[in-house]
Formats: sequence, structure tokens, C-alpha cells
Amino acid sequence: MIELKGALPYPFDYLNMAYKGKFEDCPLPPDAPAPNPISYVRLQGFDFEVAEQDAVRIRGARRCEVLSCRATNLGNIGVNIGAATSAFPEEGNPRRVPATGHLGGATGAGLTLLLNDPGVECRVEGCDLWSLGNEGIMLVGTNNVAENNHVYDIGLYVKDEACINLLGDGNIARRNTVHDCPHTGIFLKGVNNVVEMNDVHHTVLESCDMGGIRMVQRNVNLVGNVIRNNRVFDSVGYGCFFASTRNNALQPDSITHFESPYDAYGIYLDDITCGTTIEDNIVARASRCGINIHGGSGNTVVNNVFVDNGMAAIEFMPFPNRQSPGVFHMGPGINQTSRNILASQPPCIPAPYHFMNMTQPKENPVIENNLIWCAGAEMIAAVGGVRGAIQGTRGLAAWLAQGIDHGSIVGDPLFVDPAHDDYRLKPDSPAYKLGFQDIPMDQIGCYASPARASWPIAPNYDRVREKPVLYQELGWKPGAEPRQGQSPASRPRQ
Repeated sequence: MIELKGALPYPFDYLNMAYKGKFEDCPLPPDAPAPNPISYVRLQGFDFEVAEQDAVRIRGARRCEVLSCRATNLGNIGVNIGAATSAFPEEGNPRRVPATGHLGGATGAGLTLLLNDPGVECRVEGCDLWSLGNEGIMLVGTNNVAENNHVYDIGLYVKDEACINLLGDGNIARRNTVHDCPHTGIFLKGVNNVVEMNDVHHTVLESCDMGGIRMVQRNVNLVGNVIRNNRVFDSVGYGCFFASTRNNALQPDSITHFESPYDAYGIYLDDITCGTTIEDNIVARASRCGINIHGGSGNTVVNNVFVDNGMAAIEFMPFPNRQSPGVFHMGPGINQTSRNILASQPPCIPAPYHFMNMTQPKENPVIENNLIWCAGAEMIAAVGGVRGAIQGTRGLAAWLAQGIDHGSIVGDPLFVDPAHDDYRLKPDSPAYKLGFQDIPMDQIGCYASPARASWPIAPNYDRVREKPVLYQELGWKPGAEPRQGQSPASRPRQ
């Protein structure tokens, strides 16, 4: 509906999955334009409604702003800084004009995008964005900020999307409220990006193998990203079971049934994401695990609260070595996990840690000084596959004797009011003795501001939602055995 066009060079190749070098070594494209940005343009107080593509598309911009706007009933992206779009013309609302741009980037699941001239120090603040065909806010470039936005009910035409997508270097998503989307709430790729103080809930409603907050780097040199002080609740997941293994997933007759909740994470460091700091987050009710580290290294997980995540609080999952089939590895470096609260109660499996396909887990993570609470059940440090029986060490003493974990204890964290998702700690919580620091929970999510399009916002925790669909039958009957591939993260059957 509004398009601003300038010109700015940018090293797009480092956002391509094929690039394995460092950000600072990535050259500019050979056709990079001479700098001629559009600068200091503010769009404020607009209502955007009914468009085939984006509400606002800005390319090659410096210090432009979109403030206090409302956008709804759009075929593509709400606010698109960097003029990104899918590289696949068949995805999303039909295009009148063919898309152009540099191959690179990643949407919620790592698919290829076409990227155009970036934004530098642009800002999207105080906007309400809902009922959109694709992403809510796209930030491509350097030092752009999305703050105090309310983004929900997106991904109507394109399911591989995010409420807020950060692609580049030094971008920030701060104090947004995002929820009710098919895929991820916030996605980031690049270096030195920050996701902080966001309220993310009811995500991954139409997909699986996904997280409320997700990264996909596939490059050990893309580091320095920070995910801190976010509240990530109810990463649900929806997927299908197969009569055989995932290798035969393309066989239509191998599907037995669809199910939700299914295979979702709170925070997902996917596909060799390295050098990321995860601190001061509260993650609850992810259907599989609170956080998954998939093949990355040098990540720090410290001072987080994980509550009632289906299979485990923290999962270490190596990445397959494609040169040596059947051999798995984590990247170089050490993942460190310390001073976290790992709490669960039935029907969650009492497993604070899960090591998938890691026959020698002590070779990688440093685990220390975590508070473990399984509501009186015996803890399990689990080793297993994606699906199948959980096996591992039972009991804290036997677990500590393995030499993988140092200084962790079992104890009730003494939450103030867990029944109402108040995970502040009472003064005598044993977590404080392990060095846990209070998380400023009152600074999470949208806030009153002259730049807000509306106040108060309606976060819709109590809205009407579809019940999770369990056992949508395709030739499978409850109780029929054997059920190869049953997910240990599944909730009790309804």
C-alpha cells in the first residue's frame, strides 16, 4: 500500500545457508548499488487494510520509522523493511509482478528468501498487526528495531513465517507481544541480534519441529546473538505419526494419524546455531522441550526458568554428519548450562535433560548448579531418539556420579503462584543458593506509550482456541499396537 525505495549495499551472502565464512569477510554483491538511501521518513497513525501484498514495504532506508499503525487483512507482510519475499512464486498470495532480490535469508523454517536493499537504524514501534497472509514484521539489515508491537493471527496463506523476523546484524526485537501463529513467534538469523522482553505464547499451532523463538544459522561463525528476559508459553505443535520411520514419511499410506500437541520447543537453536546467550527467560508448556540445542556449540543457557515442558527442560541434539551417515556430532566448543530452574509435574516426563543420539554426552555440555524439581517424582537424565522409549540415569545421586552435571540439586523452587503462571520465587527458594537471580517479569511484553496504536492491548490469553486434535484417525485405532514412533512428549490422550 505504501512503498519507499532507496539504495543501500549489503553483504547478503552471509545470510545464505550455503555461506560458511565470517560476517566481516562476506563481500558485497557485484551489483551492489551506490548508497542512495531514503532517510528520515516517518509513517505514523495509519490504518492499513485490504491489500494483496504488504501494507508497508521499505527498501534501502536509513532511520525511517513506522509508528502507531494498524494493519490487517493483508495478503503478505505487515511491515517489510528490506522488501523480502519468498523465493518461490507459488507460495502465498498470487503476485502481479515477479519478485526479485538476492538469494539468502531464512523464514521460520529456514527456506530461501529474496532479499532487497536493507534498512539501517529503522524502527517499527507501537503497531497492531493481525490477520496477515505472511510475516507480521520483517527487519532485514543493520541495527533495526521492532518494539512494543502486538502481532497475532498471521500466516494465513504462508505457514513458514514468523510474527517478527530479524535477518542481519544488530537488529532488536524488544517488548513485543506475539501469539497465535502457525509457526514461530520470533525468528532471527545473523550476528549480534537481540530478542528481549517479549511475550510469546500460543505458537506452532499448525506445524512441528519448531519453536516459539527460533534460530537457524548452519554456520559456526555467525555468533553474538542474545535471547533474554522473554516469556515463552505454550509452544504447541501439530504433526503426524508414521507407521514406519521418518525416512518413509513421503509415503502417503505410512501416515497413521495427526496429533497436537506435537514436537515443539520453547526456544529452538536449530541447525548449528552457535555462540548464543540464552538468559533470564521463562519457558513453559512446550510440547517437547523448553530449549533444544541442535548441533550448535558455544551457547550459554543461564538463569532461565523451564516449567512443565513435555519431555525435558533442556535437550542436546547433535547434527547429522552428512559425509558419514549414521554419525552425529555437535559443533566445536562447549555448551554451558547453569543456574537454571528445571521444573516439571505429571504428565510431563521428569527429565530435566535429554541427550538425543549422544552416546557420550559428557564430551560436550558443561552442566552445573541447576535446580531440578519433578514434583516428587524421580528425575531421569534421558538418552534416546526422537521417538521411542526413554532410557537413562534415574535419581540425582546416580546422575551426578556420571560426572556430567556438577552441583545441581533437587528441590521445590517455591514459585509464588504457578497455577496462574506467576513464576517469581518466594524468598526462601533454594534456587537463590545456587546463584539464581530474579527475572524482571514486569518488563515483559507491550507497554503504555504515546507510540502505541492502542492501549490497553488485548493479549488474548483467554480467547477461544481450537482444542488440540488428538488421534485424527487415518487407519489407526486407539489401543492398536505396536505404535512405532510414539512421541514421549505427547500429553495424555483425550
